[in-house]
Amino acid sequence: MCLSTVERKILKHIQEEIPLDARPFKILADKIGIEENELLSKIIEFKNKGFLRKFQASLNHAKLGFKSTLLGLKVPEEKLEKLVKEIVAYKEITHCFLRENEHNLWVVFIYKNDALEKFLEKISAAIGKENISNLKTLKKFKLNTHLDLQEATPANSAPLKLLTKNNY
Repeated sequence: MCLSTVERKILKHIQEEIPLDARPFKILADKIGIEENELLSKIIEFKNKGFLRKFQASLNHAKLGFKSTLLGLKVPEEKLEKLVKEIVAYKEITHCFLRENEHNLWVVFIYKNDALEKFLEKISAAIGKENISNLKTLKKFKLNTHLDLQEATPANSAPLKLLTKNNY
């Protein structure tokens, strides 16, 4: 994938905090050195191309009284398709991935009250309680991921590299 310098700058800036201002895109466009309408057009283009999954606020679920857990599920191949359809229908599910592992289906569940217990009862009925690993969050070590979209150079042969910033 070949991105222009301006496109890389746009992606760099929009993955960071958007200014709380009446015209946040004007502020970002000025930082990048382009017009506001060009910035908005590029953001729409990136969304249409699938570069942006979503453009939304990121809520702190713990501050809002929610809990989270990671569930590792051992799901037989013949039950996988049906179970995935049921699981992803839950609004509490934020992530659902098929992995190469004995626990082949991994789910992040963010909940309040007894929603987790009800969910686990339903899943247990489908695959058995012994096939569920419930890894509740004990302490959060949040990773804030940013892609470094700088141009590739001989000194930097990988055009995309993953940067993380720990927020303890």
